[in-house]
Amino acid sequence: ADGEILVLDGFGTAVLGLKTGSYEFYSNSVTVLFGTETKVYDLDFAEKTFKESGIALDESLLAGKSFEATFTFVCDYEDYPYRAKTVFEFSENGKVIIKSSSAEHDEECKDKYNPEYATGEGTAGTFTVAGNKITVTVNGKQIEFTFTDAVGLSAITCSKTGISASSHGYFAAGTVFGSV
Repeated sequence: ADGEILVLDGFGTAVLGLKTGSYEFYSNSVTVLFGTETKVYDLDFAEKTFKESGIALDESLLAGKSFEATFTFVCDYEDYPYRAKTVFEFSENGKVIIKSSSAEHDEECKDKYNPEYATGEGTAGTFTVAGNKITVTVNGKQIEFTFTDAVGLSAITCSKTGISASSHGYFAAGTVFGSV
């Protein structure tokens, strides 16, 4: 790419010119994170060359994709841990539907599972993508995710949550949502 050399050390560190970052491979592409800047490059192993990919790091990247996680939350009513499953279904134009359920909670607890960001049938929200950061806004709450692989996009990781820790369906930063 214009005489620059991209060095991938095999241990997750990338160097391009004076920039150093981290990377993740997917097939013949690599997603590189240089601080807050995310770049995707297509690699030609035979020619030992690379070029910027045509992948757009915007809302179109997630359109039609869904991610889910099963996690444990503590119900404030009985101070007891229950498992919940939450799914983020991303669609066109920055729209997202969030579904969350906990049959275990509803069978065993005196109150009903009622997270502040979703319902079992789905709650509509919006999302934006900037670099490798996804910001979801729903019911006045913001939840941020990051991804390391823009090509395969097999998972997103919660990096910041506006959900109250005492809320039904609370999941902490670090929770990984896998592609479904």
